[in-house]
Amino acid sequence: MKRTLTILAILFLVPFNAQPQDLGTILKKVSPEYAINYLQPFASSFGMNLNSGFIGGYAPSSYSKIPIHPHFYVGFKAVGTFLTDVDKVFSLAYNAPALDNAGNSIIDPGTGQVVNAVYQANNVPTVFGNTSAPVIHGTYYLGGAQQSTQMTTIGGIWDTKISPLAMPQIGVGTIYGTDLMIRALPKIKIGDYGEIGYFGFAVRHSVSSYLKKIPFELAAQFGWQTFGVTSPTSGNKFIDANAWMVNVQAFKRIKIVGIYGGIQYENFTMDVNYVYNEPGTNKPIPVAFSENGANKFRFMAGANVYIGPVVFNLDLAIANKFILSAGLGGVVF
Repeated sequence: MKRTLTILAILFLVPFNAQPQDLGTILKKVSPEYAINYLQPFASSFGMNLNSGFIGGYAPSSYSKIPIHPHFYVGFKAVGTFLTDVDKVFSLAYNAPALDNAGNSIIDPGTGQVVNAVYQANNVPTVFGNTSAPVIHGTYYLGGAQQSTQMTTIGGIWDTKISPLAMPQIGVGTIYGTDLMIRALPKIKIGDYGEIGYFGFAVRHSVSSYLKKIPFELAAQFGWQTFGVTSPTSGNKFIDANAWMVNVQAFKRIKIVGIYGGIQYENFTMDVNYVYNEPGTNKPIPVAFSENGANKFRFMAGANVYIGPVVFNLDLAIANKFILSAGLGGVVF
């Protein structure tokens, strides 16, 4: 378990070292159609990561007749969503100015207008794909004849099979079986993504006391989070996202081991905005679009291991992707 925590932490903290500019600056080189496909695996995997880690480590506490029953957790969660080959490439046909060998836009001498070409982006990298910038080929018509052109677009930020996220987290409770979890990360630069920051909370309530005697703790939970990425080069917050989830979870402790599981419904929406510098013209075009995370449901199962006040937890979620979550923290009952 310690090894798993170490691996996930290293994956989160290593410099991605792929391209000389941050993601917000790199996006300026591509059209919105291209960016939507390029960022889709980011939206899906980070949505799943954000909606992870709210169960495990900090177990639900039974409803108590005492209004305030001390129950605290301070810890760190490391989450990784496992990517597949489908998440690393995409294909797309899109329009953009035709370019000459010097990279300048081609002008139709008859109309004086920029000539558009149809570019075929076949198996080009997403944000998690090959870090080498691909050359995209296109065709256009000028003077009744078909011509060829090409342009260099953008490579991936980090060629990886795991999309990771690390989250400091605290839990405070309980008031009549209700507890509160809070997680936050101040805006800090993470590799070549840019400056990442987030804040979130989850409210959980034990429902075991409303049922006839059952041999485990049963609780319901709702959580909400906000997540943003800012370009350190321009200062533009080019990604602004929100996530929410609701789940039902069960927990049973047997000596130093606690077994837990749950089912969860979740949502993630990511708004993207940047200025597209059209190739060959450098004409600035404002771009704004939204993307949704691909996942809606997940099933989770895992275990806590208690060593005095220290608790380790590890769980696996089956969702649109497999998601591994590990935690290390301290618990006081």
